[in-house]
Amino acid sequence: MKIGADEFAKIGHPNYPGTLLFGVSGNVNKPGVYELPTGTPLKKLLYDICGGVENGKKLKAIIPGGASMVPLRADEIDNLTLDPDSLRSVGSGIGTGGMIIIDEDADLVEICYRISKFFHHESCGRCTPCREGNG
Repeated sequence: MKIGADEFAKIGHPNYPGTLLFGVSGNVNKPGVYELPTGTPLKKLLYDICGGVENGKKLKAIIPGGASMVPLRADEIDNLTLDPDSLRSVGSGIGTGGMIIIDEDADLVEICYRISKFFHHESCGRCTPCREGNG
């Protein structure tokens, strides 16, 4: 162990101390899994760490915490940080930290269709929205 619990608790956002793993995929130059302190600016992850949107295209949307989280438009990410409170403030969530970057050419209707199809197929059958709504 490099540091103890007290030192680890000093890292990141005061309400959510520590670090989280973010799996970044989609239309991004440097996809991967990154461990970052909570409260890191979302734009820092996308542009500084992941090298921005592929092929110099414009960002259309980000799904910030896995496919079941509410997507964010490009104009919603300016002041967001990677912590539950910040993402909740725009109606989304940190979820699993599985971030999907979507460029300007992507068809959002097709993406939503594929996500719905996935959840319909993978549903455990417990919650009504997946079990009944996605079919």
